[in-house]
Amino acid sequence: MPARQFPFNRRSCLLKGSLLLWIACDIIGLFSQGFAGADVRKCRLREGTAIGCHASRWWSAFRGADCLAARIKDAFEATMKAGDIPVLHSWTSYEASLPVREGDDGASKLYSRPYFCREHDLDVAVNRLERTGQRRDRVAYLSAPTMRGKSEAILPMFCRSVELGSENSFTHYLYMPFANNDGNCHSLAPNRQLRDLETDELERAGADFMLHCFRKQMNGTYSRSSTWTLPSQLPDLEDTMAKFKEEVHKFLQKNQSNRLLLHVDEHRSMSASAEFKRGAMQLAGSIPARCRVIATYLEPPDLPAQGSSKVCRFAIAMMLVDVGLLMTFDASDDAPATAAGLLRIRLPSGDWNGKARRLLATLRVKLSLFLLGRNIGLDQLHIKQDEKSDLCRTFMKVQEALDADTDLERKLIGAITSISVILPQQGKQVSGAVDLLLGVEDSEADDIRYPGVVSLDNRKLTLPLEMLLAARDDKGKSFNLFCDGQSMFRQSILGKSDWCDGLVLERAYAWAIACKAAQAAGRFPLDDVGREFLFQCKELRDGIKQFNGKSARVFTKKGTPSIDGIRCIEDGVMYHALSEGGKAGTHKGFDIWFKTEANELVLVDVTGATNAKSCEEKAGQIAQNAAAVMNEVQVKNAPVHVESVIGVLLAPNCDSAIEEPPSAQVVRGDAARDWLGGFSERFEIENHSWRLGKEFSLEAMARSDGVAAALSAPIFMVVGFIFWEQHWKGSALELNIFKCSLASVLCAGTIAISTGLAHLAEASGMALNMLVVSSLIGIVVGDLTWLMALQRIGARRVIVVDCLAPFIGAMLGRIFLDERIASLGYAGMLTTVVGVFLCALERESDNEDRADRIPDGDVLFSGYALAFVNVFFDAMGAFLTKRWGGPPLDALDITVIRFGAASVMLLAVYLVMKVSGMASQNESLEDAVLPYDETKPLLESGKRESLVPASLIAMTRREWFLVSMGVLLVTCCNPVLYNYALFQIPLAFAITLASFGPIYAIPLVYLMKGEAVTARSAGSRSLLGGFAFGL
Repeated sequence: MPARQFPFNRRSCLLKGSLLLWIACDIIGLFSQGFAGADVRKCRLREGTAIGCHASRWWSAFRGADCLAARIKDAFEATMKAGDIPVLHSWTSYEASLPVREGDDGASKLYSRPYFCREHDLDVAVNRLERTGQRRDRVAYLSAPTMRGKSEAILPMFCRSVELGSENSFTHYLYMPFANNDGNCHSLAPNRQLRDLETDELERAGADFMLHCFRKQMNGTYSRSSTWTLPSQLPDLEDTMAKFKEEVHKFLQKNQSNRLLLHVDEHRSMSASAEFKRGAMQLAGSIPARCRVIATYLEPPDLPAQGSSKVCRFAIAMMLVDVGLLMTFDASDDAPATAAGLLRIRLPSGDWNGKARRLLATLRVKLSLFLLGRNIGLDQLHIKQDEKSDLCRTFMKVQEALDADTDLERKLIGAITSISVILPQQGKQVSGAVDLLLGVEDSEADDIRYPGVVSLDNRKLTLPLEMLLAARDDKGKSFNLFCDGQSMFRQSILGKSDWCDGLVLERAYAWAIACKAAQAAGRFPLDDVGREFLFQCKELRDGIKQFNGKSARVFTKKGTPSIDGIRCIEDGVMYHALSEGGKAGTHKGFDIWFKTEANELVLVDVTGATNAKSCEEKAGQIAQNAAAVMNEVQVKNAPVHVESVIGVLLAPNCDSAIEEPPSAQVVRGDAARDWLGGFSERFEIENHSWRLGKEFSLEAMARSDGVAAALSAPIFMVVGFIFWEQHWKGSALELNIFKCSLASVLCAGTIAISTGLAHLAEASGMALNMLVVSSLIGIVVGDLTWLMALQRIGARRVIVVDCLAPFIGAMLGRIFLDERIASLGYAGMLTTVVGVFLCALERESDNEDRADRIPDGDVLFSGYALAFVNVFFDAMGAFLTKRWGGPPLDALDITVIRFGAASVMLLAVYLVMKVSGMASQNESLEDAVLPYDETKPLLESGKRESLVPASLIAMTRREWFLVSMGVLLVTCCNPVLYNYALFQIPLAFAITLASFGPIYAIPLVYLMKGEAVTARSAGSRSLLGGFAFGL
């Protein structure tokens, strides 16, 4: 049977041209957003999960509807407000107790300023802070140099804990300062009253002082207004602890589920007596087990380290400045990034190839080191700067270089060279400098007192970068070795090379490994592989340069084993091929080597690879090199003392399991990072920027994938609708229940087979609840309003109202998700709306169905109102999905949760209607009081087709198969693609691209049914389903 032609008239040809123009403009506008409007910082790569988009990095937002200030106020109103506790009586009284920072322009509220840290660092700190156990380590501490943002860090931790909503999340926050805070702090204990007290008396006095201060803090006052005096008879410590717990219980409204985060700031300012301060902190640490105390100061508190039978302390890693938050790809972004009015660095558009991404990572690293070198931390960024200050001048120079009229790579190189990194002069005497480089255990911190130590993620303490690069310990056993490594690493920072070629990381490893081998007392452990090397490093030497006329190269410049070089390797010397001005890879396959007392030649290579395959290739290469050396020694019977050659690969970025070759060992992930010791903080700076190269390309890919997913989703929907129209014999509600249930089972089965269902438990209860809410309003309630509107005002008018959906999405995205769209993006959306509008108006000359008749005024008003409510609910459902559906949940997980919830709700509705006799198998949609159809009715050209329920038993196997295929396409593939797109592109763009259904329906209906399809009927068939589907 010959295919029928489309009866497009002249007006339809004009429509076709306008639709083609719409598609072109829309796609151009959307892709331009990669650098003009859509901030690619929204996307982040998480290993082991799909690329996700974080709906809100509120801690880095400056003002706006969702920022730190809004979060802390919401937390107060939700859980803290209590009329019988003065400080919690009202937001005004509680706000007055929050930390401030005094400056030249007066006091500024710390919670009103953005906190520029990485999400990973914040989550690690929160997880460490929330962790509970049987031990008495209830006093956390965060130590760092001044102006690094220690005091400012705790409020973001608290609000992040509230947001994540784990079973150990905090509900209350109380700030207790003992210095600064614009003078609003507790007075110091009078030393004259403490002179004649014994050690135990001083501890009891300190505990009584802390109890006094806590009571005053609960009243919204400070002890300076009612100075503490030493009691004539000091109470027992146990009695004071019991009273303190009672006060905490009262503060928490006697609710056992409430958890307090008590922030003790400047604790060492309480008194000059260490015993007095220890007693005060012991009392604070006796807080109920479900609560936590965190102390912030330059040094750890006077408490024993973990493992003590008494109240003990534990370190929280200090968060570094995420300079990526000080940059933007939005050329129109002129909003201040900091409270001081500092503007973000606007990155240019262009060809962001591999070299450009590495240069951008280099720019980030150098900017990080500039901030560290100038002692500009998370706090000082918000202090008002003169235009001639180093910070303002550097940002201006970088921006001028990026705005230069040249190609992208030259712009980036100019920006990099415009940053001047000033290192402190070497020679600062620091006792135990080598130990601090490697990272000292918390229990050893009392023996090495140095102001401004930094707590690390591996629970160790180290010096800030600027101090490590200047520190000297003339009395240390490894003084010369430490200085050699220090000089080599300083050259990395002062050099102009591409830092992401691995040279900086390898020099950091060479310095740290040499010092670790020097401190190992002759037994150098490889903890990850359970073996030790009999080697104690005494000197770090360049193996490429000649020493006494000879070099210790293992391979010649031509890449062949060098017996002469191996013969020159000395005991106790660690060699490297990381010369000043050298490049990574100047020595074949590895850059660090040494020989043990057991005549083992150890070859060490460092890789920044993140995936297991690349690491396995690297391990295979170093194994081949080791085998080649051993073969050369054996074949030529060379007079060198080498019993075996062992290759070691350090892969700090890779956390996946790796299959090791026989003659190579791989140290990966945390174990490899531990080899850096205390230097791991510096590694994080480079690692974060190094990963940006891959991350950036993945983000660009994700943005393109998001557009492709949103464009392809309507195709599956249209094809599935055609299957249902032709083969479903039951009622609309029965189809809803069937497809939601089947889709949930199919998606859940896919997850169980591919990744397992265990990770679903990692999602917070709030996220799961909000996804269920999005299912209710977007799928169930949204359908009700859609069908009621359709019955009142007809399909064309409903389509016209549907055109508002992209703009409602843009509004929600801008207000709640901080998604900024440039003018070209809005132009693309407007063009889309015009195309849909033309599609809705297109009609055949004398063929108007009854849905196009003009209703009376009341019906018209209510119909438009219901249509608007439907569009708003659809957009809200998409917004809630994007806001709460991030990692650990991916697009497939979200589909299971939303459709699973919808199937339960729809089934409940169906059963109620069956019992009440409202559901009829012979009821048509036109007369139905059954308004819960989540599948929009399919409208044929010129008339609205009824879905007449029939006996499902009468359906053939082929019909069941095709209907199930429709479920797979419409309710599995379509929402998964759409949910994926939501997390890659702005909300408004995802909604806009989902409206392409009418375009796809024109050829698909013709190909699958051979029908003459007008644009109007195509729009009725699929556009309505696409917009109101509530995915």
